[in-house]
Amino acid sequence: MQRPERDASPRLYLQLVLVAVIWGGTFIAGRLLAGGLPPLLAACLRFSVASATLLGCLALTRTPLVRPAPGQMLRLALLGLFGVFGYNLCFFYGLQHIGAARASLIVALNPAMIALASFLLLKEALPPSSWPASRCAWPGPDWSSSARIPTRWPARRAPAATC
Repeated sequence: MQRPERDASPRLYLQLVLVAVIWGGTFIAGRLLAGGLPPLLAACLRFSVASATLLGCLALTRTPLVRPAPGQMLRLALLGLFGVFGYNLCFFYGLQHIGAARASLIVALNPAMIALASFLLLKEALPPSSWPASRCAWPGPDWSSSARIPTRWPARRAPAATC
């Protein structure tokens, strides 16, 4: 079987880089929103806008909505509740208290946490190379929580008027 990476085009890599840029931008936008809206409202609005946008994309591409099988409904509901809504709620609560840069370093633990959870819960075998890589992910959030990274930059003063 051929490795999927060999079939990847430059366009695919560009799209993945754009995902990282967009995802990074959500921390900045989330930090700006966190000061002005309660986290629950911000999470509900983000979830609602995303849902409406996805439904619009389905309509534009004429992709029919398919009713999930009954066995899939519970899984989809749990995924929506915890994987999307719960994430957004915690995201906005967190951004009320720490800066976007520090929050992004903490959330960067996702790959290591997914590897660990896949191993423990799904009994997936992990390649030996993933263990050192996952271990390398831990110092970032640890460093960021103890470092003196400013959460707010000093306000700029307007230049004095000259007469």
